Amino acid sequence: MLLKIWFVLIFEFVNYPLQIRAGDEKKTCPAHEKWTVFQRRKYGNVNFFRGWDDYVNGFGDCNGDLWLGLETLHELTKGDDMSLEINMMTKGKNDHMRYKYRSFSIGHELDHYRLHISGFSGNVTADALALNNNRRFTTKDADHDNWRLNCASHHEGAWWYWGWCTYSNLNGNFNKTDHKGIWWMLDMHAFTGTRHILCCSEMKVYKRIEGTLFS
Repeated sequence: MLLKIWFVLIFEFVNYPLQIRAGDEKKTCPAHEKWTVFQRRKYGNVNFFRGWDDYVNGFGDCNGDLWLGLETLHELTKGDDMSLEINMMTKGKNDHMRYKYRSFSIGHELDHYRLHISGFSGNVTADALALNNNRRFTTKDADHDNWRLNCASHHEGAWWYWGWCTYSNLNGNFNKTDHKGIWWMLDMHAFTGTRHILCCSEMKVYKRIEGTLFS
């Protein structure tokens, strides 16, 4: 019962101050006073295996799966006063995982929207984003990782990949359960670690206020 209550609160009761652009089309979503959702995977009806321009500008549905856009995310976080929360649910087991980072920001386009995170906490101890910190964003047509191949193509996603690619892949293929799917690794090892396949994920940013949970 508690899991069902969480699912409704996290994945249904959200609104987002954003504009998603796709070519000449622009979608404007309503704002929530406390947070901005910039990534959601729940329905599987939006293709996330996209190129650089789509990830810069954003795509998806205000009421469904979406990616806010790297440029908008940079503008939201460049003041260095934002925190990140990630909510996930495993496929089949319905285990709920929640991660928080006290400080979260995305760099400029000239630096390929480099990820900056610190201050990890959560209901599990493994930080599967730790090695993605200070990494540049990679898509299938814009390779900014440190691997000899393209990590985005290998994982059918787009992310802040590093040399061994990643211990998390929230923008992967919704319908796959291997390394190309949507997953998060709790026991992190490139060769023996177990990927936890997800049915749902949501990433959102908060304004950090000193003296609160995110200070």
